[in-house]
Amino acid sequence: VTQNGGAIWDGTQRPNLIGDPSTSGAIQDRLNGYFNRAAFSQPAPDVPGSAPRNLNYRGPGIKTLDAAMLKSIYVKEGQRIEIRLEATNFTNTPMFGDPATGAPTADDWADAAGTIGYEIVTRLGAAPEA
Repeated sequence: VTQNGGAIWDGTQRPNLIGDPSTSGAIQDRLNGYFNRAAFSQPAPDVPGSAPRNLNYRGPGIKTLDAAMLKSIYVKEGQRIEIRLEATNFTNTPMFGDPATGAPTADDWADAAGTIGYEIVTRLGAAPEA
């Protein structure tokens, strides 16, 4: 967790940790408050904050369900065609990014509401089998 409130040496100043930054509940309930914002305060100018460099928290995680269907079709003696239908993230489950840990004064600080890639992708193909 960093803060841009004052310049100490390299310009990065951490906030004060004044409470427990943990929040409870399901991830879906905590997307706009993955951390407890009230657990941090701005230190005095030119005074190092008391928050650790790394809070050792994990983001919401990524879970996908992939599926594939294959069918081998006989064409003639010694020849077959394989037809495949594949889908990644078959259930189209949204994946949320890690919470923002920049300046605690930012509006999106401690939020994990941004989504990252992983939309459903389907492929249909056919190929001769050897």
